[in-house]
Amino acid sequence: ALGLYTLRDLLHNYPRRHEDRRALPSLAEVEDGQKVTVEGVIVSKNRRAPRPGMLILEATLENSWGEKIKCTWFNQAWVEKGLREGARLIVSGRAKRFGRQVQVAVEHMESVGEGSLSTGRIIGIYDAKEGISQDFVRKATQTALNRSPLGDYLTTRWRAQYGLTDLPDALWGMHFPADEAQLARANHRLRFDEYLFLELRVLLQGEDAVLLGKRFGATDGDMQVFEAELPFSFTGAQRRVLYEIADDMRSERQMARLLQGDVGSGKTAVAACALYMAWRDQYQGALMAPTEILARQHYASLQGYLGRLGVRVGLLIGALAPKQKMEVQRQIAAG
Repeated sequence: ALGLYTLRDLLHNYPRRHEDRRALPSLAEVEDGQKVTVEGVIVSKNRRAPRPGMLILEATLENSWGEKIKCTWFNQAWVEKGLREGARLIVSGRAKRFGRQVQVAVEHMESVGEGSLSTGRIIGIYDAKEGISQDFVRKATQTALNRSPLGDYLTTRWRAQYGLTDLPDALWGMHFPADEAQLARANHRLRFDEYLFLELRVLLQGEDAVLLGKRFGATDGDMQVFEAELPFSFTGAQRRVLYEIADDMRSERQMARLLQGDVGSGKTAVAACALYMAWRDQYQGALMAPTEILARQHYASLQGYLGRLGVRVGLLIGALAPKQKMEVQRQIAAG
């Protein structure tokens, strides 16, 4: 379910962040509006539906100081089966103070059982899915670390030259750091490895390496049809870049190209023309953006550039439900 099929996948499935759970705060230390992680035993629970379509689950935890914390979940019915009186939970979320009472709007929850790896240490928080607990991922990763023959592809000389720890220490330090120093060593080593492999990949894609890709028609006529529908004409620089892109698209080699330009210089229009040339050959294309806001802006631009040419444009963002994503993909495929 997480796309992890081998021991290597599991070992290199790094946490997206870490939390220090060596000493969780008492309620006296919690400030209003602060993001906190607290641990406790469920002593009571409640379920409310104040209006149609709204479900509020509440549980009161008692921590090791005997303090009680009220935890709240909004419209998360699946959480209810894990709220059993006597169960020990770790919850993270935004705290709200009401005098001495502290209420936490829960964003993340974990059950703590015997031999749990979820408390009393610096903890890695992994990408996960409903039905796969953080503790399960941690235990599977610990088993893999204990049973895998962890060698190192960098020699002692190279590690010394660049101030790098060995790979076993880096992997243990990324998943189960003993302290901040080991986590910092792990980050440094594994980031170095990422850049090293990226550089090696670039070298493999040099002049002597041919990576085959799709071949497109990408004719001058396609570019002219696209430009004719624009409210402006391409500049000489845009037209020159488009001819280079079209040459790459007609080639059997995969294209790897960086297009630079100031804000407002027309990079999106150039990308839209390349997408149009791919569509003319009955292929789909994608324009990716790092944020949802930027994705929506590009979506609006592409609708303007491509919609009048009969190209169906869809918007896929993380906020969409799976059924909505499938429907968008179906509509694009139909077009």
